[in-house]
Parts: sequence; C-alpha cells; structure tokens
Amino acid sequence: MRRKLAALALGVVATLLLVELGIRLGYQGFVAAQTRANVAALAQGEGVVRIACIGESTTAVAGDPMGRRLVTWTSYPAQLERILAQRQPELRFEVLNLGSMSGTTSVTLERLEASMVELQPNLIVAMMGIKDTPDERLPGLASLPGWLASLRTVQLAAWLAEELRLRRGQSRPEVSSAQEIPASMNGMERELRAYVQEPRVMDAPAAVRDAALDRLAVGLYLWYIGRLDRAEGVLRELTQEHDLGYSVLARVLVSAGRYSEAREVLEQAIALHPDEVFYTIVLADLLTEDGYPDRAVQLLEALDAQRDRFAQPERDRSYLLLGLGDAYRVQGDFVQAERALAAIPDLEGFPEYRPVLWSLGFLRELALGQLYLDMGELALAEEHLEAAVQRSPKRHVSMFLLGQVYARTGQHEKEEALRREILDGTERLAEYYELAKLFRRAGYPDRAPELVAEAVERIPSLQRNTRQLYALAQRNGIQLVVMQYPGFALELVHAYAPPAPGVRFIDNEHLFDPDPDRYFFSPRFPNSFTHYTDEGAGLLAERVADTVLEIFAVEPIEHVEPAH
Repeated sequence: MRRKLAALALGVVATLLLVELGIRLGYQGFVAAQTRANVAALAQGEGVVRIACIGESTTAVAGDPMGRRLVTWTSYPAQLERILAQRQPELRFEVLNLGSMSGTTSVTLERLEASMVELQPNLIVAMMGIKDTPDERLPGLASLPGWLASLRTVQLAAWLAEELRLRRGQSRPEVSSAQEIPASMNGMERELRAYVQEPRVMDAPAAVRDAALDRLAVGLYLWYIGRLDRAEGVLRELTQEHDLGYSVLARVLVSAGRYSEAREVLEQAIALHPDEVFYTIVLADLLTEDGYPDRAVQLLEALDAQRDRFAQPERDRSYLLLGLGDAYRVQGDFVQAERALAAIPDLEGFPEYRPVLWSLGFLRELALGQLYLDMGELALAEEHLEAAVQRSPKRHVSMFLLGQVYARTGQHEKEEALRREILDGTERLAEYYELAKLFRRAGYPDRAPELVAEAVERIPSLQRNTRQLYALAQRNGIQLVVMQYPGFALELVHAYAPPAPGVRFIDNEHLFDPDPDRYFFSPRFPNSFTHYTDEGAGLLAERVADTVLEIFAVEPIEHVEPAH
C-alpha cells in the first residue's frame, strides 16, 4: 500500500512538473509572439500607438480651467494625446483614459483585462493603488510564499478562482440596475444624498420612487466610472419616463463640459415645476461653481422673495440659504454670507428626504467652517468644522477642511490624529499617503517609508494587483510604465511595485514643487485624494510624453506647452 501511495504521489508530482513546464514554454512562446506582433505592427506603421492609462480619479479627471470642478477633458490622458500629436505628428497616438472615479485597483484591472481584446494597447501607463483597502482579499496568491506563487500551475488556479470571483461581483460598465453595482460602492448611497437634491423623488408614489432611486444610482455609478454617455442616456430616460432626475443629469452634463445644456435641463425642470425650489438652488450652485456668483445671488434672492409659494417653507428656505451663503462667500461678501448662514435653523434635517438630501445641520456647520476658513478666522473655522465632523463622522470634506485649519495653525498633532481617524475609518492607501505628506511637511520625512510598509502589510492587494498587472502586460507583450503620484517618493511605490524586467517607472515626487498651489487641485469632492489642476495635469502629461517617446524610440520635433 505504501509503495502504491508513493508511486501515486510521484506520478502526481511528475504530472504537475510536466504541466508546469508545458505552461511555461507555451506562455513564453505566446508572450514572445505577442511582443513581435506588436513591434512589427508599429514598425510597419500599421494602425496607431494605443496607450491605456489606468488608475483612479486622479487619472480620470482634473480641475477645469476655472478651478471649480473636476472634469474629464483636462485629465492627464486627454492632454497626453494632444501633446503627443503636437510633439510627434509622424505617429498617430491614441490615448485611452481608463481612470475610474471610484473603485479599487482590482476593479481597474478587471475592466482592463476584460477589454484587452477590444483595446489592444501597445503601452499601459499605471498610476494606481490609492483606493485599495485591507478587505480586498485574493483567494490565493497574496498569502502564498513567493516561490509557490510563482508557479504557473498555481497562478492558473488562482486566475480561475479570481475569474469566478469577478463573475460574482465584477464592476460591469453596462449595469442595468442598482443591484449590479459592486458592493464596494455601497449602493451609491452617499452619492445619492450629495447630488440628487430633488425632494420630488421621495414625494412620488412608491413604485415610481423606487424606480427613480434605482435609475439615479445607476446613472451616478456610470458617471463615477467615466461612462458619461451611458450615464446621460440612463438619466434622460428617467426624466422622460418619470419626470425626475434633472439635477443629476445636469451634473453629468457639466462634467462633460456641456454647461449650456446643463442649464437648459434645469431651466426646463423649473418651467415644468415652478413651485419646486431645488431646481433653482442647483442651478444657482452651478452658476457659483462656474464663476458667476452674482447671477446665482440674483436668482436665489428673487426666489427667496417668493417664499410664500414654497411647498415646505422651513426645509426649502434652509437649503436656499445654504446656496445663497455659498454664492455670497465666493462673491467675497462675507458679511452677507455669514448673515444668510446664521439664519438657517439648527436642525438635523428632514429624515423622510435623507436618501436625496444631506443633513441640514451638517451642511450648515460645513458652510460656516468654509466661510471662516476663507475669512482667516481660523478659531471659528475650527469650531464649526469640528461640529460638522461630530454631526456626520467620517465625511471626507469636513475632515479635509479641518485638516487645512490644523495645518495652517501648526497643530500637527491634531492633524495627525485627524488623519489617523480618517485612516482608521477607510484604511485606504490614500490616507497613508496623506499622512506621509503630513510627516514630510512637519519635518519628519523619515517616518513615511515605515508608514507605507505598514500599509503594504495591511493591504495585501497592493502587491497582488501589481503582480497581476505585470503578468497581464508580459503575457500580452505590452510595454508597461508605472508612475508615482505627484508629491510622493518613488521608493513608496517600490514598496509594493518593485522594479522588474520590462517595467519603467516615472518619478513625480518633485514635479509640482515649484508651485504646488498652482498644480494641486483640492475639490470638495466625496472621498477625494489630492487631484490636479488642468495645468498640473498638463505638466504630468508632459512627463509621461517624454517616456512614451523614449520607449518607442521617436525623436520629438519640438517641445510645446500643453493645450488647455
């Protein structure tokens, strides 16, 4: 019996060795053939040089030229395509922006791998990882020893297991209902409260209300992953079928740079529902963001003069005063802004409208904190922002502004405690990076590597996703560039994305040092990392363009400034 068991074991081992050898030889042959095909196509001038830029919202969007909001057409991939066309017109470059407004690196890689046959990129540029968290567990490679994880048979088994996981919960760009949105997005609940601003949704009959909330969640999700056309289609159907969804549709159109169409949508809603004040409030918000606070003030003051028509006077006027206070603040009339915000009753809000409206008390404290921060009244700003954090814990925007107060007042211990609180709540790599930035600003840069080492240990998906990306590029014969987020050291990336054959790295640590205020964009955006202005994104695109032209051994004809 022992001999039979031993023979069986030897047979299994021999079979696995043969399978391993066969997979390795076939894999190497496939990679070599794929690489030769890509290089030959470029050498013969076939098609285009296709570049896939992957990452999160720092890839997907950048600040608009007015510094009001995040948009797609100023993103570094969009500017990269224009720069490459200007600097080397002999080749045709096509840059694909696969950045996602939300979701983790796993989601990004899922989308990339699912699109490989269709996209067929020649080069992948990756700047990713900030949204990874410890709960991204891989049922396989991450916990295995390196020698075992390197076996092709083990990788094949892991890939099959991962495929099953993806089929159960992958981020599909063509979702048709809220149930299909990845669990990591939490049903878009925060986004619904932040952007819907349409109480009529909750006043509708139950069946219409539920259908509208479902469509709104889908539209917001598609917006977040950069599928603006699909988001617009879903939301236009909602406005046509149920006469709802105008505010979110306007936001999506603004993100696409279609300002006049966004205003037309809201003006249409106002004409259809003259007694619904929130469409006017949203229109005023957009005007303020666009740099027209005077027009927003006129609009809201005229509306306030007709308050006897409000459906719910206390609710409607409170949110109107929030918009009016913000417009006054941007206008520079701090006295009027303070007066408007002080007139808002100290209420928690209106529970029946919670799915589509943020808490009134939280928004009031947040607006006062922002106002006093702009006025330089830092003690008052701190008081109101701390109150906002207490009313709505873990809300990024209030904690972000409070962190600014602590930074400006030199309260580094409080800022670190706040950053640690954000980190404990989200456990995202982004918060480790923000804490590392604090350490550098406070004069303790040597603490950053230890901090990121802690992140790598607590977030195993960082190394796993890097291995997956490296393997994806290698087996498809695709050039790979990995770059660091501006402001952070390349050594921090190497903690989870080590140097490897065929992988190039771009060091952006000091790229924005000459003028950080000009290049960094700090939006009041849910769960935002530090984004870039249009000029900052252009500077980043120039850095990437240098590497792209070097990779393809193309001599640039001249250096020109990025077009905006």
